[in-house]
Parts: sequence; C-alpha cells; structure tokens
Amino acid sequence: MRGLILVLALMLSACASKPCVRTADGPWCAAKLPPEPPFREQEQSLIMAREGVRQQAIATVLWTPEFVEQTLLTPFGESLYRLRFQGETLEFERGALPFAFAPEYALLDMQLMIWPVALLRTTLPSGWRLETDASDGRMLFDDQQLVAEVKVGADGQRHLIHHQRRYELWVTPLATLP
Repeated sequence: MRGLILVLALMLSACASKPCVRTADGPWCAAKLPPEPPFREQEQSLIMAREGVRQQAIATVLWTPEFVEQTLLTPFGESLYRLRFQGETLEFERGALPFAFAPEYALLDMQLMIWPVALLRTTLPSGWRLETDASDGRMLFDDQQLVAEVKVGADGQRHLIHHQRRYELWVTPLATLP
C-alpha cells in the first residue's frame, strides 16, 4: 500500500510541474512571453557564421501577447523552418534546413537578444548573471565565464557572439510594424 501511495504522489507531482523549453544541455528554462510585445511584426536579415562558413536568411517575426512566431526563409524564399513559442510550449516545423538544428537554440538566442532583461534574469540558474550596457548590449556569464554577448548597433542590428557554442549571428531589422 505504501508503494502505491508513493507512486501516486510521484505521478501527481509530475503532473503539477510545468514542462519548460530548454536545450538538451541547457541549465535553465526559456523565459515566458513578456506582457507587452516590443513589436507586432518585423522582417529581419540574418547572417550566421560558424567555423568560417556564413549563411544568410530572411526572417519574419510575428509577436502577440499569446505567442511569438519566427519563420525563416532562404534569400530565394524557400522555407527553412517555422517556430512558434507560446510561453510554455515550442512548436517547430522543419522546412529545407540543410543541417541538424535544435529549435530551442533559436528561441533562446532570440530571447537573449530582445527579451526584457528583468524577465530573463528570473530564469537564470544559480551562479549565472546577465549584465547590460547603455546601448542595451548584453553579456551572459556562467560564474566568471562569458557564455554569450549581444552588441547593439545604431541601426538596431544585434550581433550575438556565442562563445560557448562558437558561432555568431547578426540580426538586422528590415521593416517593423509597431
């Protein structure tokens, strides 16, 4: 009887805890959606560089209080992927993406670049910190080790340098609807 009670208690506690979106190697959950989206729709130019190889894409980001959705296209309009984050769940539709990809990385990178800093700080594990500068640049540390940094240009371009995963990402807004 005691064993049955223990199993039922474990099952109920598993149901009560909410799943979170994180990478397989990530120590924390993605932040919830901010109460006020920073924009409604934005088209972006993306350039990713890793190991000397650069790839370019065009993104459309739709943002409501209920979800944020990113659709990534090749410069020729072919769909690479679509992801949709609803605060606790992440949906992903793979298109013609030519390499293995964890959609959680795209979400966490987007969050590091544009989510409100106060909201991000609530999700950091013990020993991690997020620092900012006057231009909204950001530096993410695990203890004293710099994990990633975001530099913000005058034109709104955000340059993510992910030291831990060894890649860079440049995101340049092309058109924004408030």
